[in-house]
Amino acid sequence: MIKAREAALAAVQHYNNPTTVFRSDNYIVLMTIAFTSLFQSVFERDGVDYTVYDRKTGNAKTVAGGKPMLWDVIQSAKHYEEVPNSPVVENIGFLRRIRNEIEHRGFRITGIDVDLCGHCQAMLMNFESILVNEFTPYYSLKTSLALPLHLSGDRPAQTVESTRDVHRKEYEELKSVMNQFHANLEDDVLSDPSFCFRVWLIPKSANRAKSSDMSIEFVRVDDCTPEQREQLENAIVAFKPYAQVVDLREQYPLGVKALADELPINQWETQALIWEIKLRDDPVCYREFRWQSTNAKAFSHQALERLRSELERVDMADLRKRFSEYGKSRRSGGR
Repeated sequence: MIKAREAALAAVQHYNNPTTVFRSDNYIVLMTIAFTSLFQSVFERDGVDYTVYDRKTGNAKTVAGGKPMLWDVIQSAKHYEEVPNSPVVENIGFLRRIRNEIEHRGFRITGIDVDLCGHCQAMLMNFESILVNEFTPYYSLKTSLALPLHLSGDRPAQTVESTRDVHRKEYEELKSVMNQFHANLEDDVLSDPSFCFRVWLIPKSANRAKSSDMSIEFVRVDDCTPEQREQLENAIVAFKPYAQVVDLREQYPLGVKALADELPINQWETQALIWEIKLRDDPVCYREFRWQSTNAKAFSHQALERLRSELERVDMADLRKRFSEYGKSRRSGGR
C-alpha cells in the first residue's frame, strides 16, 4: 500500500510540475503502478488469489525469473468493482488505451493534455476514494497535496491549435481513438465524475471586507438545491455540457445464438471460438450494460466479422477438445 501511495504522489508531482513535457503520458504510467499496487494490497489483505492461470493446463503462468504472473490493472479493477460498466474501470481502461497509443508512436503528441485532464483528475479521485475506504483516512493523499496554482482563464484557442498542428495527423488519429472509446460507453458512465471529472472555476468575492474567508470551496452539484443549481448555471456564460446519446442495443445487437446463425458452426462451437480469441475482452466487440433493470451481454457486428476472420485460421477440432476440457475443469472446480 505504501508503494501505491508513493507512486500516486509521484504522478501528481510530475503532472503539476510547470516544466513537465510528457505530462499525461508519465502520469498515466505512474498512476497505473499506483492502482495495481493498491488493488494487490487489498487482495493480499482479503486473501484473494490474483494469479493468472493458463486456460489449457490450469497451471500458473510465469514471467521472467519464474515468478507467477499476476492480474494486470484492468483485471484487478474489474474484480474489485464487481459491477459491469463501472466508471472507475472505464476510466482506467480509457487512459491505459491512450497511453498505449502514445507509447507506440515514438514521439510526444502535443496538445493532448487538454483533452485528458478531466480523465486524469478522475483517476486521482478514484484512487483516493479506494485508498481511504480500504485503509482509513490516515493514508489519504490530501494531507500531502494542495490545489495547484492556476493561471486564470484558458489558453488562447490559437495557442492550443498551434501546439496540435505540430503533429496534426497523429493528434487526429489519437482523437479518433478517444471518440470511439467514448461512443461505446453508456450516458451514465460518460457523465459520471469517476470517469471524467469536470469542474467550474468561478471567481469568488469575500463575504465580509477584510475577512479571512476560505479562498477555495468545493461544491458538489448533487448536494445543491434546485435554486442553487440555477444560480450556478446562470453564473456560467460559456459552458456547454458534454452530452451524447448512445443506444448500446443498436451497437451491440447480437447474442451468441445470433452469431452462430451467421457462421458455419453451431452455438457451442461459437462459444468456444469466442473463448479462444478472448472476444469478450474487446470493448469494440462485446459489452455488458444495463437495459430495463437487467444486465445485457451482447456483441457488435464487428465481433461477427472478427469471428469470421478467425474461423479461417483456427483448427476447430483442436479447439473443440480444449474447450471441452476447459468446461470439465470449471465444472469440477479446477482452474
